[in-house]
Amino acid sequence: MVPSRRPADYILPRHKAVSRAIGYALAADLPDAWGSLRNVLHCRLDPRERAAVALMALIALDDKHFDAVLTAALGPDEGRAVA
Repeated sequence: MVPSRRPADYILPRHKAVSRAIGYALAADLPDAWGSLRNVLHCRLDPRERAAVALMALIALDDKHFDAVLTAALGPDEGRAVA
């Protein structure tokens, strides 16, 4: 009988490292932890994967927090265009 594989057996080691790093940053909730997460994301994910994570994180925000993140990332004059 062939042992069955668990879903976790199909996850790449670099993706497991990213998952752990996200958990550590969330648990610590300190600037240094979030800065370290940035380094892990940059080293372990390719640009397309980083873009997908960023997009899903932004989509998960409500409007108030979305605007705050845009302002923090881009500066106060580069946020959403006002019609």
